[in-house]
Formats: sequence, C-alpha cells, structure tokens
Amino acid sequence: MKQKALKHCEFYTSKYVECASGRTLSVVWQCRKQAKELNVCLHELYVFFPLNVVIIFHF
Repeated sequence: MKQKALKHCEFYTSKYVECASGRTLSVVWQCRKQAKELNVCLHELYVFFPLNVVIIFHF
C-alpha cells in the first residue's frame, strides 16, 4: 500500500522533497503548501481505496 501511495502521489512527493531539500526547522512553514497538497493526495488514496476494494469484492 505504501508503494502504491508513493507512486500515486509521486508528483506531490517530488514537490515536497524539492522544497524541503536543504532546510531543517524552516521546512515547517516554508513547505506548508506542498505538505498540504501531498497530504490531500494521500488522504484521497487511503480514504477511497478501502471503498473500492469493498465494491470490487461485493459484486
């Protein structure tokens, strides 16, 4: 599941990694937008994936 999530959200992951590169503490406020985009992508995958599995196995 983790590998699928990383592949699914690869674009947002790379944006976050690019922003966070070379930062330490400032990553919290400097990369807030990228972190939120990545979290939204991951949330969509983890919330809707179990529903898709239930639908597939139900029919």
